[in-house]
Amino acid sequence: MTTLVGIVVWDDPFSIIVGIGMIAVVAGIALLSKGTQEAEEVAAAETADATA
Repeated sequence: MTTLVGIVVWDDPFSIIVGIGMIAVVAGIALLSKGTQEAEEVAAAETADATA
């Protein structure tokens, strides 16, 4: 959304390299989120096993 505002309002340049960079950032955030979610699930399972 911020990129769209920059392109429309301030005539920022947009190229394939910029697009690839944006995709890489979004993919990295998604992978970090997925890894954190899996780590929390493992920790919860270990806690449940320890108390059972």
